Amino acid sequence: MNRVALGLAAAAAGLALSAATPARANGRYPTAGQILVDPADPEHIVVRATYGVLTTHDGGERWSWICEAAIGYSGFEDPMLVVTADGSILAGLFDGLSATHDRGCDWHIAEGALAQRNIVDLSIDRADPASVLLLGSSVMASDAILTQVWESKDDGRTWTQAGVDFPSTFLGVTLDSAPSDPRRIYVSGRRNGPTFEGIVRRSDDRGATWEEFDVPGSDDRNLPYLGAVDPKDPDVVYVRRDGDGADCRWPRRSAGIWPRGSAES
Repeated sequence: MNRVALGLAAAAAGLALSAATPARANGRYPTAGQILVDPADPEHIVVRATYGVLTTHDGGERWSWICEAAIGYSGFEDPMLVVTADGSILAGLFDGLSATHDRGCDWHIAEGALAQRNIVDLSIDRADPASVLLLGSSVMASDAILTQVWESKDDGRTWTQAGVDFPSTFLGVTLDSAPSDPRRIYVSGRRNGPTFEGIVRRSDDRGATWEEFDVPGSDDRNLPYLGAVDPKDPDVVYVRRDGDGADCRWPRRSAGIWPRGSAES
């Protein structure tokens, strides 16, 4: 077993020991929800837990704890995290983007257009981990929804909007880019009422233009979440429907809604 595997095992054991006691963190049962490995340094591992973030730079031999307040959130929030090419950690919060570029010591909330925006998902490009995509989706005072994709080419230090705003009736949930074609971006979410249909949007030009596809069986209680994009075929995307436990490969060839080839589920 290598050092990274040992480190993950140690982290899991520590969480299990925590679960065996009546201790609680922020009123929540201690557990982990996300594990990330630095794309440039496999001994740098980041674990998001219900009591903050754990990091190690030696494959798990020693761990440091970053409290929620240092990152900029609290309570029952579970921010989506990414680790970029230079080891920076980015966290999507209910009210903005938080980032650290010095191993977790100092965190800064992004200013400008990303300030006070609900950052629902983050994704790095596999071929260029310094390149990051961000999905923001916020309900405004008028009940209109502001959903946008932003991108950074410098490990999350500066950001530009990728394309135009989505329709104000669309609530974004997840995004991802195709590992074999970074210009291909997928975003999942749902339309507003009365039916709240789940949909996937696809761009072939890094967000400049978008196509829209319905996700059968999804709605506001069965939201569609992007699971993965095939590492070799950008036309194959895996979508998980929340709510009923149904994991499926989508779209099916028989649905006739996907303009490019895709293997049947």
